[in-house]
Amino acid sequence: MKSNCRRNLLLFLPLLIAACAQQAGTDTATATPAPDAGEVIKGYGISPQGFPSDFSHFIDFLKEVGSLPNGGVMFNGAWRQDVDGGSDAGEIPTTAITVVEQASVYGYTPIIVFGWRSEDGGLHISVPGNPVDDWTNEEAKDLFEQMLVDFASTMHTPLVFLGNESDAYFTSDPEDYARWVEFYNRAYDDIKAVSPETQIGPIFQYERLSGQGTYNQWTTPQWGALEAHDLS
Repeated sequence: MKSNCRRNLLLFLPLLIAACAQQAGTDTATATPAPDAGEVIKGYGISPQGFPSDFSHFIDFLKEVGSLPNGGVMFNGAWRQDVDGGSDAGEIPTTAITVVEQASVYGYTPIIVFGWRSEDGGLHISVPGNPVDDWTNEEAKDLFEQMLVDFASTMHTPLVFLGNESDAYFTSDPEDYARWVEFYNRAYDDIKAVSPETQIGPIFQYERLSGQGTYNQWTTPQWGALEAHDLS
């Protein structure tokens, strides 16, 4: 059976990845230096032995990645732990905290991704105070924003990505995608205000974005998903 190897392109703004943020002084023990300009980080998604049912080897996994040259651990999860119900919306996911805190112990670069949609297209925006599951949900935006500010101001991570393969949502609902980009810009400014050294970007699925995913019938380019962002 032919395998479908999917490659995520992590895009900073600007598009050309230049991790040239200055390392601002912070008073937090969990602060991690930003990568040097031009440095290539070999990122690994969380996958300890026994994953996803068993996390007993999680720390062993973090140690192993930390022993690799320029290793990075990517937490790629929802912006709340109660993914479907959102009962904890506004709180920082504990796994994201663990990845950042252990980075200073084991010497890898923490890469944090806060998503809001699943691979099957389901959205995770609604919250107990507002069941609307799209980017008109002001309560959800306020809670997402609160979590990001709390996370950035305490963790000062070098890399934060907002949304995962969001180009898929651009193809299904371009009108609401525009509202997502408005929130992205708001969140970008919020994070920079409390952690100016943090590099922030979206994540796109490159084959779908460029129309080169023939295996999955992604043959129409969707560059509008990228161009909706302020590339300056």
